[in-house]
Amino acid sequence: MLWNPRYGVIGLVAMPYFLLFELLGSLVEVTGLFIVGAAWLLGVVALEFLLAFTFVSILVLILLSFSAILLEEYALRRYERGSDIARLVLYSLFETLGYRQLVAVWRCLAFVDLARGRKDWGTMQRRGLERPAEAPSPDRATRV
Repeated sequence: MLWNPRYGVIGLVAMPYFLLFELLGSLVEVTGLFIVGAAWLLGVVALEFLLAFTFVSILVLILLSFSAILLEEYALRRYERGSDIARLVLYSLFETLGYRQLVAVWRCLAFVDLARGRKDWGTMQRRGLERPAEAPSPDRATRV
């Protein structure tokens, strides 16, 4: 489908977008964090500029998150209470200041797994939310 005119807008616009931004975006993000950190350590970037740029970047990410929440609420009206929207706004702050970076690292680790040929999820033990029932002691089992 990629760059194939036969698929129309999906092949010419949507698929290249997903390849560039969704697939490779995490690599660019994590690489950029390392490059900026190295530039600061080497004295190429002044601390004042680094802090100002970081502050503005975080503000832009917060603005994008807030805009997405407001647009969804305007279009779909999913939440009846204002407290639910306020909670989403609070969660979006945590997403901007740590979770986003963590997800980018996880996505980069997925590229490492792909390069190693690993295609499975690994073994996961299923657990419920309840505590497991204690096994009856041998004394109790014989008394009943």
